Amino acid sequence: MKKNKILILLVIGLSLGSCVQTDDEVFSPEPTVNGGEKSITAICAVTATTRTSLNASMNVVWTQNDEIRLFGTSTPNGAVYTTAANSARTAVFDPVDASVDDAIRYAIYPASAASGSQLEGTTLAVDFSALAGQKWMGAFNADSEISSLPMAAASDGEAFSFKNLCGGVRIQLTDYQLMGISVKSVAVRGNDGELVSGIADVNAADGIVSLRKSSTPSAAVTALVTCDTSVPLSADNNPSAHTDFVLFLPAVNYTKGLTFVITDAAGRIYEQATPGAFTIEAGVVKPMELLPITLYYGKVNCYRTASAGTLEIDVTPYYSLAGDYTYENRLRVNINGELVDKAVSATVLWTQTNSSSSGDVLSAIPALEGTTLKVPVSGVKGNALVAIRDASGKNVWSFHIWVTEASDLTYINEERGTFKMMDRNLGATSVTPKDQNAYGVWYQWGRKDPFPRPLDIVRSSATTVDNKELTANATTSAEVGTVSYTISNPDIRIFSANDWHNEWRNNGLWGNSDGLTKNVKTVYDPCPEGYCVPDQNCYQGFTFTSKTECDNNYGHLFVIDGSQTSYFPTGGYLDKGANKIAYQEYRGYQWTSNPGTTGAYYFYYNNANLNFTGMDRASAASVRCVRME
Repeated sequence: MKKNKILILLVIGLSLGSCVQTDDEVFSPEPTVNGGEKSITAICAVTATTRTSLNASMNVVWTQNDEIRLFGTSTPNGAVYTTAANSARTAVFDPVDASVDDAIRYAIYPASAASGSQLEGTTLAVDFSALAGQKWMGAFNADSEISSLPMAAASDGEAFSFKNLCGGVRIQLTDYQLMGISVKSVAVRGNDGELVSGIADVNAADGIVSLRKSSTPSAAVTALVTCDTSVPLSADNNPSAHTDFVLFLPAVNYTKGLTFVITDAAGRIYEQATPGAFTIEAGVVKPMELLPITLYYGKVNCYRTASAGTLEIDVTPYYSLAGDYTYENRLRVNINGELVDKAVSATVLWTQTNSSSSGDVLSAIPALEGTTLKVPVSGVKGNALVAIRDASGKNVWSFHIWVTEASDLTYINEERGTFKMMDRNLGATSVTPKDQNAYGVWYQWGRKDPFPRPLDIVRSSATTVDNKELTANATTSAEVGTVSYTISNPDIRIFSANDWHNEWRNNGLWGNSDGLTKNVKTVYDPCPEGYCVPDQNCYQGFTFTSKTECDNNYGHLFVIDGSQTSYFPTGGYLDKGANKIAYQEYRGYQWTSNPGTTGAYYFYYNNANLNFTGMDRASAASVRCVRME
């Protein structure tokens, strides 16, 4: 005859990976607590991540009215056991009605998860529906609600060792742009039609879960975390800060991967699929890679043309979750699949005509037609900055219109091999030495929009020219020094002692966060389609020609492939914290995509030196675009 008193030992743990360090402590079960004739004793191990619930000291405890359902061959429909103990690691469980006295018994916690189940061999149907009603938790602590996650156990003796049937993922989201994004829910579904929150078949002997499938993958039941109030994402301007969402799933190998669906308070939907198979490990919460939410419009920021006509620019609202801020061109839609955040009007922020030309760069006011911006171009050489706006009149994105002919030149150096770069600086309308139209426009490092340069400056003996800037400025602050501010104020240069990006530095805005040699086009890249900001190795191998040549040409004719030359003007730069143009026609400054520890690297040249050095990112300098490989 089987003993009526049995011991149930919960040895399952949940680990939060890098978020919370957990060390499970192994110990012997406590003595049996006397109960009724058919009582069983259950013990929770001392570990911060076992369940059914947690006390203030992060010890795992039983909670009053916890229920376990036991099964045996003579009791295939199971019997419920419950406890009156509360906040205790050891508790007496009494049968509510019948008891189970078979030689081998199987148990499911909570009892409600197997209320309609019938034992078939060692298999039980377990209900994971509670996973469709999870509440938000950003961290695992004493307040975490984990009591509904199913566990299973089998025993031929007096001790039951439970195995967790669930594991989890920790979604890490950041609103690094500071767009005010708050999350309302996070859902996940299996890509092969798995019913991740429905009924699943569980081998109670070994804890192996077999998910059932929907006839159509799109109809698969999802696991869902909802927030009672929307949860704001990281809002301290730190590009690496994040808000976490812990989501529990059945512990299986999802062979076709998982898709996560994030809904924000504004109704936008963001989807992220795993790149392939994804395994949820029982008792482990796996952190995923940081997902930065990037909101942007269109597919490129600069449009170049050499002739009159109408440019048709895509201004569709998109989003990206790419860690390197690259274009993914995912439509920004709501739960009904309707496009949201569409711009409603367009405006011209500034235009500048080539000093050798007359007339306007634009022949008429740009017009917005649906998700297409139509920009009439006169054919007169020059530059313009056109913004699109929402219903409140706020700029939501902007586009640089560059009217000039341009061609690619072949470069050869030891570090990069053979590659192509434009024959002129970004915004330049000439390649003639000593012509100020060849100097191009200025960029603060990491920003996508240009600042025009005065075309009437005479070389100054003082090497600096004050109060000649053509656009307005603001001083960096918690409100001003953000990506969102630069998007809504693309024509405002931000003064700062170092970086226009207040407090925190974002090394990835121009696609080279680790400082390696690579060409990545981000949504903030200022170059035309097919080009990007060059890494510093694009400027390796240049040789100094002559001091006289540099002085006479206001720049260098560098040999770029062994024989062919390209003109690099000494165009100076805009001071980081003042309305001042420095060293125009004395020194050249070409931004690279390489970030430095505090500033960013640029290619520097004058009539005596060529080198790479760092400059504060609030300074504004030239860019020459490299053809993407």
